Amino acid sequence: GDVRGRARLRKMVWVKIRAVAAASETQQLAAVGNTPTFGEWEPGSALKFRRVDEMMFEAVVEISEAELRQTRYKYVLVSKDDPGRACWESGEDRVVLFEPGQTVVVQEDSLVTSVFGDGVKFEKGPTDYTGAQDSTNGA
Repeated sequence: GDVRGRARLRKMVWVKIRAVAAASETQQLAAVGNTPTFGEWEPGSALKFRRVDEMMFEAVVEISEAELRQTRYKYVLVSKDDPGRACWESGEDRVVLFEPGQTVVVQEDSLVTSVFGDGVKFEKGPTDYTGAQDSTNGA
């Protein structure tokens, strides 16, 4: 039975995060946190969201259950006009709520009352904040 136990340690989870946010057309939304999938607190490597509606953003990512359990994150807004600065969400870190053994998790976050700070410079990384974010074109 211990082969199954080892496989369970590497179990992957599909996470869909839906975030409601009053972001302007020129702002990109991303989640940045303490684990590799969330950029290890570096906005340049953060998980970027796509805009699916005026105030609805979503991101889908596959992550190991172990990493997900440790993940703490906050949202950042990055202006396409000033892609080297991130406005950080204030308040407590967020966590993804899930049951052990779940293979698909949908997290609903509301940022409607969130307060974002002034832009803080960050190192450029693989996350592209200057490109298109609208997923509905041509769909």
